[in-house]
This record gives sequence, structure tokens and C-alpha cells, in this order.
Amino acid sequence: MPRLVAGPLIEAGRLVALPFTLDARPFLQLRHLERHFSRAARAFADLVAGHAGAEGSGGSVDDAPQPVLHAE
Repeated sequence: MPRLVAGPLIEAGRLVALPFTLDARPFLQLRHLERHFSRAARAFADLVAGHAGAEGSGGSVDDAPQPVLHAE
């Protein structure tokens, strides 16, 4: 449970925070192929990618794998 959510319960003594860390997790941004990628969505994705890049594992949104479409 995030500390933002649990904080008031910890302060009230109803929960106890345990001392452990979680491993980093990858996050993906999904969108429908037929939907426009808005400027706001692009800015958010670039912000997240820049933050991940600061941690050594990110890049530009344009570096993300692109979907493969198969025609039959």
C-alpha cells in the first residue's frame, strides 16, 4: 500500500510500516492504434521516459517497440 494512502493510518497507530524495499518495475503506456496520441499524452510519456532515463533505464517514447500489424 502506498505511503500516501497508508500515512494517516500509520500515524494513527492502526498500521505499521515494515522496513523493506520493492524492486523497480517497468510501466507501459498503452493506447488504441486508431486513436490520436494527444500532445498531453506525448508530454506525459516523454516526462515518464525522461524520469526513467535518469534512473538509467529509459529513453524517448519514440524508442518504444512499435506494434506489428499482420495483414491476411
